Amino acid sequence: MGVVFLMWLTFEDVDTRYLIPLAVGLCAWLGIRFFLSRTGVISIARLGLGGALTGLAVTPTAVIFISFKSGLHAHGFPDFPLVQVRDVLYSRPWWALVGLLAGLGLGVWMKRKDGREELGSGDSSVEPGV
Repeated sequence: MGVVFLMWLTFEDVDTRYLIPLAVGLCAWLGIRFFLSRTGVISIARLGLGGALTGLAVTPTAVIFISFKSGLHAHGFPDFPLVQVRDVLYSRPWWALVGLLAGLGLGVWMKRKDGREELGSGDSSVEPGV
């Protein structure tokens, strides 16, 4: 992730197609590390909330990246026009929804996976493939 970020800094582009995946990747990595590394019961609601919070963090992370890149290059004009910064800021509810749905999906998948392991681990009377 760090290498990709350093490569992105060198490009003289004014497009957000590389910026947004960087912000999503960093927030997803941090969200997974934070919300899945905690001990205790992992509930679907907890993962949904964690996904929504992770999605909400995408926009500020992207704005921080924009500010960092604009300050690093020190042009007479910003690398990203205000219209693009506004569009990134307006996308915040969508990223929250995407994070919520991803967290809920991960929670359902983990619950189903845990349920299969519990059912199949101690029941020797059921043959596989029947």
